[in-house]
Amino acid sequence: MKNFKSFFEKQKIKTSAKEVGLPQKRRLGRLFSFLEKLKKLLAKYAITPGYLIVIAFCGFLAASLAALFMGAGFGTKEFTQSVFLPLYCIIFACVSALTAGMSIFIKSQKIGHWTMFVLTCLYACLLAGKKSLDLYLCIAVGIVVFIVIRYLNNEDKLSLSDSRFSWKNSTVCLTVACVLFTLFVGGFTILRYTNFGGATFDLGIFTQMFEYMRTTGVPYTTVERDGLVSHFAVHFSPVFYLLVPGYMVWSHPSYLLVMQALALALCVFPIRRLCKNMGFSPLASTAAGFVWLFYPSVALGCCNDFHENKFLPLMLFWLLVMITENKRIGVLIFALLSLSVKEDAAVYIVCIGLYCLFAKKEKRTGFILIAMALAWFVFATGMIEYFGGEPMVTRFSDYYSDAEGSWIGIIKTVVVNIGYLLKMIMTQERLEFLLWMLLPVLFGPFLTKNVWTLLLMVPMLVINLMPTLASQYDIFYQYTYGPATLVLFSCIFVFSQMKEETRRFCITASLVLCMVFGTGATVQKFGYYTRNAANHAEEIRLSEELLDTIPDDATVTARDYVVPHLYDQKELYTVPNHYSALFCTDYYVVDTRQDGNKYNDRMYEFIANNPYELILEQGYLQLWQYKGE
Repeated sequence: MKNFKSFFEKQKIKTSAKEVGLPQKRRLGRLFSFLEKLKKLLAKYAITPGYLIVIAFCGFLAASLAALFMGAGFGTKEFTQSVFLPLYCIIFACVSALTAGMSIFIKSQKIGHWTMFVLTCLYACLLAGKKSLDLYLCIAVGIVVFIVIRYLNNEDKLSLSDSRFSWKNSTVCLTVACVLFTLFVGGFTILRYTNFGGATFDLGIFTQMFEYMRTTGVPYTTVERDGLVSHFAVHFSPVFYLLVPGYMVWSHPSYLLVMQALALALCVFPIRRLCKNMGFSPLASTAAGFVWLFYPSVALGCCNDFHENKFLPLMLFWLLVMITENKRIGVLIFALLSLSVKEDAAVYIVCIGLYCLFAKKEKRTGFILIAMALAWFVFATGMIEYFGGEPMVTRFSDYYSDAEGSWIGIIKTVVVNIGYLLKMIMTQERLEFLLWMLLPVLFGPFLTKNVWTLLLMVPMLVINLMPTLASQYDIFYQYTYGPATLVLFSCIFVFSQMKEETRRFCITASLVLCMVFGTGATVQKFGYYTRNAANHAEEIRLSEELLDTIPDDATVTARDYVVPHLYDQKELYTVPNHYSALFCTDYYVVDTRQDGNKYNDRMYEFIANNPYELILEQGYLQLWQYKGE
């Protein structure tokens, strides 16, 4: 500070009374000279004109963050009126001054650049989280984030290349992240279940199925179709047996929700290993793990009950690790585990086999994987038919070219009528789906120099874009997990071939964009579950008490959001039931929250036409008992 004082005293002496009458040009010269000397002095303390903009931007971000909490009616003109402007200006000035002061004190611009990075991430996430699944808000915020990261990556202003972050640090960070993800996502999805937010499809079928597996060893369920049937008549998923030992210890639906969150969280370790095998630094490998945890569809999909698909990424990532490390036994083991998730997992294994065949030139591995996948698909579809079901081909009904709706007819349409295929997959909803899936990772898979790696994008075409069912191209549903795995692997592969500076930018930008899109997808839902649990705790308690009065050996028909809470009933039926008409059971449980819904109307009509008596009504529910012979 002494230097600043002496500098201004010298300038004061020079500007004496004798110089008052100097010509305008000489006075301007003095002014420019003064500013130049001031610039050099500030530069000595790391304060450049460009850095002043960074300091001001930090103040703006801090003030804007405060405004989000001060203001009401975000996204409207009223929001502006509700912000207390004097406080906004004070926060702006204080943060700017503090950033400048700390930069002068340590004679470095790092403090400002890191402050800018942290505040940008925080403000962008909070901004995106103000609206639920607002894609275009996330894109707008993402553009600003992209520009900020591009600026900070230039000349490595965050000094990421000089990081001393070790593999041990990476293990600690990812372990903590894995635990936190499991606790948060598992906790919020348990809240959803507790709030009577989980439905028959697809939580009730699995909660009852695991009770049957615990007691009989067979995946029976009465709610998935119109009577007692093996779940393997719908989907062939032997992987469920891996969860049975744990369910024997904790026999509750919460166990299933926690385990699917844990399976997704554990993916960070094979991701880190893939990155390490491809030459990434410990810091970059850790960042790639966090990209997965924040990826929009990963946590959001858990909000849609329980599914076998959520165990697929862990198997696929380890399979890809085994392939990169040329461990053939490991390849066989994890290929089988991946295939055991579901019959359509064969699509992923075939495409990975083609990737090995053409992109990696590993013919033996490629042919083995393709042969395994095709053989398993034939076996799995045969098992579905053996248990009394049939493969779900109807999702591709728009591509039928024969009366039977066979796979051959579908393939014929795709090959012969390519224009029709392109027309079907290029709709607004499907394009928005692609933006959710690819924009957060900078469309990384399509930056490849090796066109054969795009074979890994084929499952997204087949599983998400081609089907008629709208849920297939919605990130809220379970169909994104396999494609998301291959998207991230493709990004890792593509980024590994880039120059260090470009790779650093892509990974950093992908991480922050995934944070933005991920919070935009999940924060509002998690907040709703929390508020609902707090505001309706008494109704939830009373509803559970009502269900506890139903005898274990009774036959029960219940509304879909009640079914998961009756998982230990051996003979349980759901409304709506798309496979049969309503029929008499010992009890009917009506969810009064859905009064006015056509299915509730049908229940009331059926009850009125049969000898049922209302024996209890509390919380959300009515309990009707059959009084006939």
